[in-house]
Amino acid sequence: MNTVRKVPMECSRCGSNRVHLEDSPADDDIVSCAECDEFLGVWFMLRDRLEVSARKRAAIDPALMAQKVVQQLDASA
Repeated sequence: MNTVRKVPMECSRCGSNRVHLEDSPADDDIVSCAECDEFLGVWFMLRDRLEVSARKRAAIDPALMAQKVVQQLDASA
C-alpha cells in the first residue's frame, strides 16, 4: 500500500517534505513527492541519503542518536 510520509528532505520542485512510499519499500520502488508528484528517486538511493542525513543530525545532537538506538532496540525485542 502506498502511504504518504514526512521525510527530512524537501522536493526540489515544490519544497514539500511529504513523499509517496510503500509500507515496506523494495530497493527499486519509485519515490515521488506527495504534493506535486515530482520523481524524487528510487528507494535505495533516497534511503542512503536519509541515513547520511540522520547521522549528521545525530553528530550535532547526541540525543537524536540515543533515540535511534532505543528505537532499534524496541524493534528487535
